[in-house]
Amino acid sequence: MRLRVTSFSPRRSPSGPCLGALACLAIASISHAGWQYESVESDGSTGEHTSIAIDSANRPHIVYYNNTEGGLKHAYWDGAIWHREMVDAGDNVGWWTSLAIDADDHLHVSYQDFPNSALEYARWDGTAWSTQTIDSDGYVGDYTSIALDSDGQPHISYRNESNGALKYAHWDGAVWQIEFVDDGGVGAWSSIALDEQDRPRIAYCDYTSNDLKYAAWDGSAWQVETVDSDGAVGLWLSMDLDESDRPHISYCDGDVYDLRYAYWNGSSWDLETANTSGFMGWFSSIAVDSSNRPHVSCWDLSNNDLIYARRDPGGWQIETVHSTLDVGNWTSIAVDSNDDPHISYEYNYYGDLYYAYNEATSGLGFGQESAPSIAMLGTPTPNPFRSSTSLDFRLEAAAVVRVEIVDVNGRRVRTLADGLTSAGDHEVRWDGRDDGGRELVGGVYFMRVQANGSAESRAVVLTGAASR
Repeated sequence: MRLRVTSFSPRRSPSGPCLGALACLAIASISHAGWQYESVESDGSTGEHTSIAIDSANRPHIVYYNNTEGGLKHAYWDGAIWHREMVDAGDNVGWWTSLAIDADDHLHVSYQDFPNSALEYARWDGTAWSTQTIDSDGYVGDYTSIALDSDGQPHISYRNESNGALKYAHWDGAVWQIEFVDDGGVGAWSSIALDEQDRPRIAYCDYTSNDLKYAAWDGSAWQVETVDSDGAVGLWLSMDLDESDRPHISYCDGDVYDLRYAYWNGSSWDLETANTSGFMGWFSSIAVDSSNRPHVSCWDLSNNDLIYARRDPGGWQIETVHSTLDVGNWTSIAVDSNDDPHISYEYNYYGDLYYAYNEATSGLGFGQESAPSIAMLGTPTPNPFRSSTSLDFRLEAAAVVRVEIVDVNGRRVRTLADGLTSAGDHEVRWDGRDDGGRELVGGVYFMRVQANGSAESRAVVLTGAASR
């Protein structure tokens, strides 16, 4: 895999106040096999259409769609805290995002403007974002995928739904060159990569027959072939090239909901099923590391979990990364220079943007040094309560802290605070109301705090609707 990496200078702090106090749920952010996860944004409904890339400092950048604000957003970790910003505002602007980072530390994003049925492109030049429309001829721009050539110029694959065709656009240094690659009801879930000669390779779905297809530019024409046609395959696919320019493709078998994997061995396609049980493969995303090993993230439909799969010489190793309630939609995976995986995804029960990484990752400012534990957590006082209650806690060091009220069904009903909090003693107070200011019915609730790499909670009883 060719890491398209860059460093990035932070420009603003994330929204949300510094916290006064906290309450927590006894669910650690460390899940299975060293995985840790954390919330990146929880303001409203957000986290759809995520795409992740890693910069030259091995720090994650995520682009995604925020449904509440309406627009394409960018979040990045500066080594201490998450920063978030709007890139292109507009209702239903920012679907089908794809992110690449060039050698000059600039960000490139392809995405769809759904209301105008257009393919859009955004670029961060180190100072500011610029956006432009690439193609608006018919209904176009869904299932976008972007890759950068050796000069840092963007190449984008996408679907023209009006014609049922796969299209390809690239910037030649002066204008956008646009062409059709294949037609006949094709182009869904396109995924593009460039070989050592900067020639595009595109994996995509023939959604008429639900076959997995592959197109390669040989310098004069597109060479198109069917990779897998055994059932309803080719759904939710993703592709990456290894160091020998051989393609690796993850995808879903829609008949039996298996995670499938296709690999070009130099003379033919090898086809495998990664999982032996469960319903996996939706929202699959693949990244190939420096040892030519594929890393895949996807959604487990049967358990509503975020899944990570890695192919070792001994076969596929599958791990559950995050399994709290309903998680794992819109996954995107990238590996850093240490071959450690990073995953962005939607906590879709809440509609939050989440990020997961393996604790073996070094040099990020995560882990023990930047995920301080809660040194002391008190009990809600008073408890039970009617009008308000408070909770004391102490942080060992400054941390990005999120405070929530969760009901007995695990649904978040109130976000009290979300932002950077200083070390020391704090107090959080809850007035028995939800995010809309409505008085909640009496019952048991949980005051939950997440502090970077850890989370805890305390149960509290509200005796009837809060009175004023």
